[in-house]
Amino acid sequence: MSLPPVVYCGPSLRPEEVRAILPSAYLQPPIARGDLYRDRMLRFSLFVVLDGVFFQHQAVSPREVVEVLDDGAVVIGASSMGALRAAECWPAGMHGVGIIYRLFRAGRLLSDDEVAVIVDPDPPHRALSVPLVNVRYALSKAVRARVISRAEARDVLGVAAPMFYADRTWPRILRAAGLRDEDGTRARFLGDRDLKRDDALRALRRAAAMLAADPTIGMRPRLRARPFVLSEESRERPHDALGCDEPRALKREVCRHAIASGRHTRLLVDLGEARESLGEREDEVIEALWATLQADDRLDEAVYRWRVHRAAVAEARARGWTAGVLHRFVAEREIAHAHGFPGWPALQAALGRYAALWSWVAALRDDLALAKRVKEALFQEGLAFRGRTG
Repeated sequence: MSLPPVVYCGPSLRPEEVRAILPSAYLQPPIARGDLYRDRMLRFSLFVVLDGVFFQHQAVSPREVVEVLDDGAVVIGASSMGALRAAECWPAGMHGVGIIYRLFRAGRLLSDDEVAVIVDPDPPHRALSVPLVNVRYALSKAVRARVISRAEARDVLGVAAPMFYADRTWPRILRAAGLRDEDGTRARFLGDRDLKRDDALRALRRAAAMLAADPTIGMRPRLRARPFVLSEESRERPHDALGCDEPRALKREVCRHAIASGRHTRLLVDLGEARESLGEREDEVIEALWATLQADDRLDEAVYRWRVHRAAVAEARARGWTAGVLHRFVAEREIAHAHGFPGWPALQAALGRYAALWSWVAALRDDLALAKRVKEALFQEGLAFRGRTG
């Protein structure tokens, strides 16, 4: 029996917009960790991933996508979380659709912050902020339509990019950029340009076309009998996040990595002048971040992220590999965007005067470039293996 396509959707589209293209769609809320496993075990075989949870919840992992693909399912991604995962999982067979997907895959967009929004918890779960990728898209359209000048667009993007994602609204962005908009014309024009919505519609049309060409996509059997297991449950874990590492040294290294990466720099803002006096207040900042990670149940995530990073750097050095110019450039852009800056020069101009913090960031840049070199090598080895095995 053919089962309907599963569509994971939140603020990108309204339910009636989904059903206008896929009338039989089985609508699900934004995807979270384990949802693909659950629905594939229920024998659904066509999935359209649009929106997903970020930050405070566990996002669907690339491993989950790959295992569901290997089990015979078809997964399409676009717009938001779908575009992010498609840019990572296309070598495994995930179908990426839309401009946002192509920008992530090409490395033009690097951060989850590009598509993150805050959502009204009550139906119809409207987005209450503007994703940064929509800001970029709307500004390009506004310049072309001569609603704003190119210089004004640069000013607007300059204030929007470093904003906390939940604070981005068009009136707030325009006020911060000093753009006059007494009658709201500019805000309305910019707000009507929604690239995430456009890409979501493209993905649904792709799913409809695939079903029309091959109706059996909705009835693909599972290729393995055993159930899926979340990586958190299957990986070999120590009794706590510290494992066998010396607690004090691990705490210092993990927190330095987390702050330098840009994932927790808002803590420095909360601590007032911590950036300026980080050298003297390092212990205070680290203790505060460590306590925050424990309270938010994100300590394991931070520790594992640091361990994977450390292992990749060790692998590169053991093989005598060096990072190339492109690896270094990608590492710089990733770190700069995570900190909320458009590029490395802007990040250096803002943080370079904080000696302690900048030393962490610069060291992370060098190590991350090596990790990118390892990732590239493993990816090429994976493609070669797939070619040998057909």
